[in-house]
Amino acid sequence: MRAELQAQVDALTFDVRDRSRLVADGTLQYGAIGVRRGLGYHWSLGAEVLYVPLYVRRGDAAARTNDALTSLRLQLRYVP
Repeated sequence: MRAELQAQVDALTFDVRDRSRLVADGTLQYGAIGVRRGLGYHWSLGAEVLYVPLYVRRGDAAARTNDALTSLRLQLRYVP
């Protein structure tokens, strides 16, 4: 997955206003696996797990750490 993302943070953390600009660019490796099962003629149920390892550097002198994104998607589908 190719991504060039930017986000402006506006968060109150420990009584300090954080207005950091977050930048991510490059190619992100990911893994996804899913299954689908029919529930009769018109209905089906699906599930998918997505894992994206996100390497984060919190500060100029800080080391990179892995702050991965893992998500689960469930789907109930009706096809007439």
